[in-house]
Amino acid sequence: MLLQDLQGYLQTHRQVALTKLCQHVHMDADALRPVLDVLIRKGRVRYLHQPKCGGCHTCASTDLELYEWVEKPP
Repeated sequence: MLLQDLQGYLQTHRQVALTKLCQHVHMDADALRPVLDVLIRKGRVRYLHQPKCGGCHTCASTDLELYEWVEKPP
């Protein structure tokens, strides 16, 4: 169920910060990353490397950790 829920959320929102995913499934980031890794290995999700802004340092690292749904070719 968790994988299906994450896939549906990512399909709908396309690119989502880890913070939002954690809020959606009510899980800690450290617990959710291995689940996202499963989806990455299956080719359904991609991790987007987001550079740090270098400004105020108030952004949580999970806000800058983005995941993107990968459309399968027809």
